[in-house]
Amino acid sequence: MTLNGGPSPPDFNVFMDPLAAAVLLHAAAAAGVQLVLLHWSLTSLSTTAGQNIVVDSSMIRPPPGLDPPVPASTQWLRQVQTVRLAAGFEGPNAVPPGPFDQYVIQYIIDPSAFSCKPLPVYMQQCSPAPWLNSSSNSDASNSSSSTDDSSSSSSSEPFHAGGDCPGHGPGTTARNRQQPAMMLVDLTDTYTGPLVAGSGLLPSFGAAKALRATVCYGYAPDGGRQKFVDNLAKWTW
Repeated sequence: MTLNGGPSPPDFNVFMDPLAAAVLLHAAAAAGVQLVLLHWSLTSLSTTAGQNIVVDSSMIRPPPGLDPPVPASTQWLRQVQTVRLAAGFEGPNAVPPGPFDQYVIQYIIDPSAFSCKPLPVYMQQCSPAPWLNSSSNSDASNSSSSTDDSSSSSSSEPFHAGGDCPGHGPGTTARNRQQPAMMLVDLTDTYTGPLVAGSGLLPSFGAAKALRATVCYGYAPDGGRQKFVDNLAKWTW
């Protein structure tokens, strides 16, 4: 799983279903499963200016001796990457999109390519939308005034008050502000709080503590990036 926080793009899976993410962390802790997470500080490197990795037709080469020599998978990959690269030169650094999910495959093949260590992982609930907060606070009551209803419209801007999650608040993207919760990794290894922090609708799981997961946060200093590139060239066909 790849994770990020702050002003970087929100993780799509957590964005869409933070409850499932919270349940996953709690279940892993309860079962004693060692979860491995790939942090945005690692997976974003291949689309970072000066470090980007371009997977194009020159890299997508099948090994010799195949019949047919260029299998359908290779043809499909080349077509897809041609379109993806042509559309991908955007953003402040104007670099083509690099590999992303392949980091997971690399960890399975050879985790020594990455720098990893145990770190605390937890769910941070963001400031709830005014309309959601208002309705949840009036639980058994149907006596909300029309003034309250109009002031807590779902179109309120900003959608989140902003303070509880990094990258929220005025001046940030609408998508970031609309996150109900974020899965965060404490790279400083100082967080000792609960698995589910902040106020919101996620269960607290009996005030369970943050999960310690194996987090990969960069390439290994002894040629880790090259190991990753070599495996991309070997297996991407």
